[in-house]
Amino acid sequence: MIFDIQGGSAGLLYDIFTTANLLGTNISNSQWTWVERGPTCNTYQYTNQPGSQAFYVVGTQRDTDCDGLTDAFELLVAKSDPLVGENRVQTENAITGTTNWMLFNPVSITYSHGWPTNNADIIPEIEGFASATSVNVSNAVDLYVDVRRTNDTNFTLEVFRLGWYGGQGGRRMAWNHNGNLTNSIVLMSRRQPVPPMIGTNGLFDCLNQPVSSNNWQSSYTLTIPSNWVSGVYVARLTTGTNVTPQTTGKQSYIIFVVREDARSSDLLYQASVTTWQAYNPWGGSSIYPYPSRSICNPASGENTGGYRLLQSSLRGSDVQRLSPLWGWGR
Repeated sequence: MIFDIQGGSAGLLYDIFTTANLLGTNISNSQWTWVERGPTCNTYQYTNQPGSQAFYVVGTQRDTDCDGLTDAFELLVAKSDPLVGENRVQTENAITGTTNWMLFNPVSITYSHGWPTNNADIIPEIEGFASATSVNVSNAVDLYVDVRRTNDTNFTLEVFRLGWYGGQGGRRMAWNHNGNLTNSIVLMSRRQPVPPMIGTNGLFDCLNQPVSSNNWQSSYTLTIPSNWVSGVYVARLTTGTNVTPQTTGKQSYIIFVVREDARSSDLLYQASVTTWQAYNPWGGSSIYPYPSRSICNPASGENTGGYRLLQSSLRGSDVQRLSPLWGWGR
């Protein structure tokens, strides 16, 4: 048998499948065999083929569930679901994603600093941190949010998982809020106090001040659904209620990791939390010369110690630069 592939896209490789028993009009009902992969404008010759042999040519190499098998191969040969990978991460990344996870209107920073220097400061407009750097599924994490401008009476909270998602980079997540499933909630704003530095070590502790009125108050307690897949997550904070790309509200992230302690994996991704903390200059000190040297130790274990770890040391632009790496790793 001789045939040509004509009229296809230049540079695209085509998969060729064959079956000896074509069953009905739904080609996936038949059992196919993969023959070879080749370009368009090419002649293909096969010998000793029965007269009933049927060929199917597919010009896409899409691998939706990222398991190394093309969707066509899974449907025709393996008879498996191209939307379900070999593990939960592959299946998760086969879900439709969105580019809407990015910051469209990041918070303002001054030339000299990116944190409030006194209780009257209005820059950055919104920021926050999580009570834990990572949280296991079905457990809860507190989100502490600081909104500086008095006319921003409320803010919007959304949560996205960062990953491949067909190149989109993230997926909007849903969770249970007061008995209802939601992917976005509007919360009342609070201007949190700017804590004084602890002694001479350069630490700014937002949760354990000797004077309780200097402590930050939790803005929201997020309970992680049991079906969320492990990975890097961002809570996007937007002043006001408009979260479209045309938003006039200011935006920033709270970063945290969701764990699945009961599930094993062959690969481990280590989030460099202590490195983020080491470079964290919030309040005016880090353990490096910029903006000034201090002797503070990076927070360890699960609790950030209230040192404004994740939001302050990784700005929105940093997250968006790292996203391709997180997407590739997932």
